[in-house]
Amino acid sequence: MKQISIQALRGPNIHSINPYQLIHLRIDLSEHSELSIEALAIIEKQLTEILTPVNPKLDAIRFQSQLDQASDNIDKLALCIGSTALKLEQEIGEQVQFVKVLKTLEPGVYAVLFEYKNEKVGKLTAQIAFELVENLLHNKEPNIEDKLNQIRSLKSSVEIHSSLRLLLDEADRQNIPIIPLYEKRIFFNLDMVRTRSEFRKRLVIKRI
Repeated sequence: MKQISIQALRGPNIHSINPYQLIHLRIDLSEHSELSIEALAIIEKQLTEILTPVNPKLDAIRFQSQLDQASDNIDKLALCIGSTALKLEQEIGEQVQFVKVLKTLEPGVYAVLFEYKNEKVGKLTAQIAFELVENLLHNKEPNIEDKLNQIRSLKSSVEIHSSLRLLLDEADRQNIPIIPLYEKRIFFNLDMVRTRSEFRKRLVIKRI
């Protein structure tokens, strides 16, 4: 089981127009082509036990194959990774539902695509979903709470406070240059504003 790459799709793409923000996890499962039905059933059961079922819409988990060659068990293993990523995101409060697994022309290689709200959080979720399933394949007990805390911690560090979002939205409306600094600090070039009082007034009106 190999992780080939993790990428973020940020706009409308061939996989989905809405939602269009998708994490693209490319994996090689060819070494597990002989995975038994019994072993797969155990993994699915363990995943159900360690992650609270969140009942995503059934039609939200899509599967598409570019090959006619049958490989049901590793197809299902790829789906396990996709659904695990979705459940991890939902566990930390993300409102996401879309998952698609693409069986590529290269035997054993799959593209797992799932919706994200924050790119960094989505990429970490893909990494952790992959590791969870890999650990279960090798009979290793995963520490799910530790993994969830890693994702929650990253989500907390990258979230923008509502008051800062208010400033950013108004700055964008008035074409005010902004410069990201460090530790979530942002420099607003208010010299580009015709009247700073008008800028403050609009913020007050929006806040109300």
